[in-house]
Amino acid sequence: MASFSISSAKLSGNPGASGWAQVHEFKPDDKEKLSLRGHLFAVFATSGEEATSSDDFQSGGGIDNVTQGRELIARLHEEYFGNTTATAYNALKEAVEKVIKEFKESWGNVEIAAAVFLEDIVYSAVGGGAQAVLFRDKALVKILVSEKEGVVSASGYPKQGDIFLLGTSLLFKEIKEEVIRSALESGNADEAAEALAPIVHAGKDLGSAGAVIIKFEKKGVFPEKTKGDKITAVEVSKEKKEEKTQPEFARGLRTKLANLLDRAIKTLPERRIYVKEEMGEVASRSNRKVAIAVGGILIALLAISITFGVRQKRVKEGRLRYEERLTQARYEFEEAQTLVSLNTQRSRELFISAKNTVTTLEEEGVKDPLLEELKNQIEQKTSEILGEYNQEPVIFVDVSLLSDGFSGEDLAATDERVFVLDPDGEKIISVLVDTKKAEVIAGPGLVKGANFLAAFSDKVFTTTPSGITEISGSSASEIISEGWQGEIFIYSFAGNLYVLEKGTSGLWRFPVFEGGYGAKQSWFGQGVTPDLSNVISWTIDGSIWLLTNDARILKFTRGSPETFSIKGVSPPLDNPVAIYSNENLDFIYVLDPGEGRIVVLEKNGEYKAQYFDEAIRQALDLAVFEEEGKLIFLTGPQLLSIELKHLEE
Repeated sequence: MASFSISSAKLSGNPGASGWAQVHEFKPDDKEKLSLRGHLFAVFATSGEEATSSDDFQSGGGIDNVTQGRELIARLHEEYFGNTTATAYNALKEAVEKVIKEFKESWGNVEIAAAVFLEDIVYSAVGGGAQAVLFRDKALVKILVSEKEGVVSASGYPKQGDIFLLGTSLLFKEIKEEVIRSALESGNADEAAEALAPIVHAGKDLGSAGAVIIKFEKKGVFPEKTKGDKITAVEVSKEKKEEKTQPEFARGLRTKLANLLDRAIKTLPERRIYVKEEMGEVASRSNRKVAIAVGGILIALLAISITFGVRQKRVKEGRLRYEERLTQARYEFEEAQTLVSLNTQRSRELFISAKNTVTTLEEEGVKDPLLEELKNQIEQKTSEILGEYNQEPVIFVDVSLLSDGFSGEDLAATDERVFVLDPDGEKIISVLVDTKKAEVIAGPGLVKGANFLAAFSDKVFTTTPSGITEISGSSASEIISEGWQGEIFIYSFAGNLYVLEKGTSGLWRFPVFEGGYGAKQSWFGQGVTPDLSNVISWTIDGSIWLLTNDARILKFTRGSPETFSIKGVSPPLDNPVAIYSNENLDFIYVLDPGEGRIVVLEKNGEYKAQYFDEAIRQALDLAVFEEEGKLIFLTGPQLLSIELKHLEE
């Protein structure tokens, strides 16, 4: 059962050549349908731009407008109440989208603003230019603002005294925000509508201006008194309570002033006439001194009172400057929590906006308990909503201890093993992930001239100026003899060797066969000639992923480019240096040392999580083992590891 009672008021302009607007409210009698779909409010509007050449808007619209309005209402009902499989949030948005698209083809511009109250949650969707605003704590917050194309939606929990307004674009265009706020300050839906009605009805060409005003009251809570109401004992008690909440200093100051005035009056002499009485002159002088002293004290107290009043005024003005932004941030934070499982991207957008507002207010020097409370709440929810983890890595293996002066520059991983190459020291180290057992598997005699590393199963490959060398046990043999143009990268996938040659922008595949490797084959399909000169890292999971020096990720599948874009990463990738994935991983991992982070992406480009730590600023390369819940990165002399928290969600 809902814990709120609702009152509402409707407002619409006079239909005419400029268009028309209608307001609709529906609460199903069927208890099952009510429990699934809730209490519906909707505002519909069309402009006259597409109909002025017909009889649609003659004589103020007449029957045509009524018929059109019924058609819109009927279709919205059919789409929303007829679809009981989807959630109320999704069903409402889909219904508004579908109806606008359907009627726009024949009517031109169509606006719909709809809201549903269901189980103490308000779901709303607006499109075609319509808007939704919330009046809370004397602040007016724009919740949804739609464009002519597209529909936006939101959901949230109302609070005691909230007023929710759904309106058409013309209403917000013609009536200033200050006027709307002033109307809603009455705290009564009917009074607010009465205050706005003269503007809508008197204005020229305001036929498509319309709104529904919805007031939420907690059941069992008495509404605020309106004009003409008698003051009840409850309200008198409330006023006394408010009086008690005034600052102690102000109450004490008034008391002291009253006492001093009383004493001063009592000490002033009665009006008397002394004739040739010397003691009279003495008494008069004494009384004058007392009066002057009291007057001085009163003036001092008055000055203090004025100073205190000026300070209070400044505090109030200062609060007014940030109060609305703080209310907006609080709403966005609450909305982000509601949407985290329904619309992850929108939830993160709202959360980031609230977080940025809190940071800005702190930088402006704002001190407010509500701001501090919101900041703490945001910090507690950062990992859950943004997927941001500030996690200190631990030393996985200190490879410099295995060989004096060892400093790795390239890393390759396969199965449960990591290989690290030190090209200057001409050594390769192998580390088992499960046991952390580490050993030098190749020295200067085998690794001479090596620049890059690849691995597959128990095989290790290095690049040389003349080709590719395979290292096995205590021997090394050149398996591919090829002169390269410019820098190359190598990768081993499914036993085959792949070479990215930056000088020619070629991507070559060397197929494995028994006893060796075949001749090189161009991996790209016919006519596919991408520029690979700016590639800085790559990985293969069946598709080939290329990271460029301008922070883009290119994806190629079966020799052809595939559309891929990074979405939702904040701040955007700036100067990443390495990318990692494989056929066994669900995500793509990007090393961005400039920001001290590792970014995790879905394989469709959606942001998933990011890990922050100062040690990551020294990282050169990385490898990931999701099954073990471990991410390993190379800093040169050390391999550090981080536990993967995003896999637990």
